[in-house]
Amino acid sequence: GDKLEDEPPLSSAYSVEQRPPAAPKGAFHRGMVVGVFPYKDEIPSYRKVFDELYDVGVSVVSLNFNWYMNTIYDLTVYKGVANDNNQTPSDEILAKSIEDAHKAGLEVMLFPAIYVLNLSKGEWRGRIKPASWDTWFDSYGQLCVDIAKLASKYKAEYFCIGIELISTEKFTKHWRKIIKDIKKVYNGKLCYSSNWDARKINPWFHQLDMLAMNAYYELSESKDATVDELVASWRKIRNEITPWKNAFNKPVIITEIGYRSADGSITQPWNYFLPGEVDLEEQRRAYEAFFKAWYNDDVFNGVYFYHIETDRGDRAFGKIVVLE
Repeated sequence: GDKLEDEPPLSSAYSVEQRPPAAPKGAFHRGMVVGVFPYKDEIPSYRKVFDELYDVGVSVVSLNFNWYMNTIYDLTVYKGVANDNNQTPSDEILAKSIEDAHKAGLEVMLFPAIYVLNLSKGEWRGRIKPASWDTWFDSYGQLCVDIAKLASKYKAEYFCIGIELISTEKFTKHWRKIIKDIKKVYNGKLCYSSNWDARKINPWFHQLDMLAMNAYYELSESKDATVDELVASWRKIRNEITPWKNAFNKPVIITEIGYRSADGSITQPWNYFLPGEVDLEEQRRAYEAFFKAWYNDDVFNGVYFYHIETDRGDRAFGKIVVLE
């Protein structure tokens, strides 16, 4: 489309080959999830996106891409071209993305998700149920080891080995094997992202370096909830998260949190398809409440906002919520 007259200028730092680190090693993760979704044989560059994120204070990017199952009953997970609109990025694309992020002064987390292509009502990746769990874990574990090798080669600092796979979490032996196999080829930090309403004391979490979770909590039944009411909800949630953290004595990061600019997004932030008119004020209140509730709190060691649509490496920011 036409360039907006009031669009901010591109950063002058785009021409700089290597930027200094956005934060020291081990610092709080000021994170953003970036979707790496290729288009056919294109090899996109996200350097402009990474530079813009650096300029607004981001220190780590979570590179989100998909692996696929056709249904929740499939025996295997696969990568590649699922259909015209769904494709796993090639190793070449992921490698370039990691390198571009590092050149932009950012750390990197690899964040693969299972995308189930055909879902019936009530189905999602948290409820997969293959006929043979041994076969499924063999398939999934091989994908994890392959991506761990790439992460090691290109020095990605973090690898999230699973996202919201609730029905798999009871299989401690299988997950321990995957973690053991990953650690043979990768020495970065590992986490697994638990769903906000299904955090468990899973024994195999002890083998991870960090605890992780999304945070799509339904903070209020009212789309008109005030910032103070939303902060009060977060205070209650803090009391639920603290014992979970203490059970493992590990750092905790939020791998995903975000609010659509749509009426009602506070009530169901996890629902991408919730109908509603544009409501930038509701979105602003949701973010203000989050920052107000957690600023200077030591429960979390990082947070990743979901997410930036890169539009094949073009400008990242069509709009942005700015909190003063």
